[in-house]
Amino acid sequence: MPPAPAAFRRFFFSTLWLDILSRGLSAISLVVFVRGLSTSSFAYIILLQTVGQFAGSALTGGVRTRYLRQEAERVSRGAEGASSFGRALKTTLALIAVLAAAGVVAAELLDVGGSATQRVGFALLAAVASAGFALIELAMHHHQAHLRFTVAGLTGVLRGAALLSVAAVSSLGHVTDRVAIGAWLAGSLLVVGIATCAPMAIEAWRGEPEPEDDDSFGSESAWLTVYSGVSAGYAYVSTFLVAALLSEGDLAAYGAAIRYVAIVLGPAPALLAVLRVRTSQSDVVDSAERQAGFLVDWVKRTTLPIAGVLALAGLSAPLTVPLIDGGRYPDSIPIFQILLVSTVFVYATMPSISLLMTQRRFRLLALLYGGQLLLSCAASVAAGLAFGAIGVAVATTAVAVAETITVALIALRHSQRSAALARSSA
Repeated sequence: MPPAPAAFRRFFFSTLWLDILSRGLSAISLVVFVRGLSTSSFAYIILLQTVGQFAGSALTGGVRTRYLRQEAERVSRGAEGASSFGRALKTTLALIAVLAAAGVVAAELLDVGGSATQRVGFALLAAVASAGFALIELAMHHHQAHLRFTVAGLTGVLRGAALLSVAAVSSLGHVTDRVAIGAWLAGSLLVVGIATCAPMAIEAWRGEPEPEDDDSFGSESAWLTVYSGVSAGYAYVSTFLVAALLSEGDLAAYGAAIRYVAIVLGPAPALLAVLRVRTSQSDVVDSAERQAGFLVDWVKRTTLPIAGVLALAGLSAPLTVPLIDGGRYPDSIPIFQILLVSTVFVYATMPSISLLMTQRRFRLLALLYGGQLLLSCAASVAAGLAFGAIGVAVATTAVAVAETITVALIALRHSQRSAALARSSA
């Protein structure tokens, strides 16, 4: 039987506080890098980390999500059948190998480094960093599927500690060669990834063989990979558009507002981790009626409290934001207030994406968010040229609100229709 709701509340708080600790370690490492590295070396390390995180998320996120849902359901049914960890691991490594090959071409296009050797070196380091990030995330997903949320959180803390150790030793040791620091950083992430995945890999190797005739893992992972890619792109596209279309002042104001929204969204990763596992439990997977009730109950319980808290954040922004930026970016205040509107809907409809995955509507999910990305780009360009950064914020918010409502209605309608068919056939 699935754990009681109180257990999932404990899982959430455990995940939240350990995630905060992990982010704190990463923030400290960022400060150490800023203070200890030259501008050239710092830019190199930031680019390496960004490429590694983005590629690891966009390229292998679908494989990890599919594995988590499959494994969580298997565990909730009493661990029936064989684990697919071995398949998820092999697919992840194969995708990273493809990334390493493609990265050589990408590095040439980006012109990273002063020579072909340096560009190839950067591409390989980015692939190693991506592999480290991906393996660590896969290990975290495995522990979450087995309801070991504290172990998963500690794995994230270990990743943060590895980054901090590289930053501290490079600063204290006065290491100035950016390639050496990058190699050390990427290698540290890979070592942590291998160490955290090794126990599960050995268990999968020694355990029951996976069925060879099941192709659902690959096809479903492919659509989830598309979804992961467009979601990752959507998170960055508005900032890129502001940078391309508007002034540095607009970019600074918009970027600051995005950082403030990220603070408001601080609990979201912990909530998503718990919801992914909860909606993969057998009692939710097997009952369309319970899926509909889960979503309706969530919306009823969270909408008003979340709207109240975020309204308070928006009203207090004219007082708090100048304390942070010294009044340098006044446009960040209305931009932040506008973006908070979509944040209310993100929280209020948060289970919808997980429920669409429960309903195995992976292709629909990928197409919906791919359409959102294209529509957001078109609307943001038009609004940005006409009204500046505030126009981009309005366009992005309007598209995001429409998308979250649409996804929630589709998830609810599908579950209600399935529940009605089940009742009529009973």
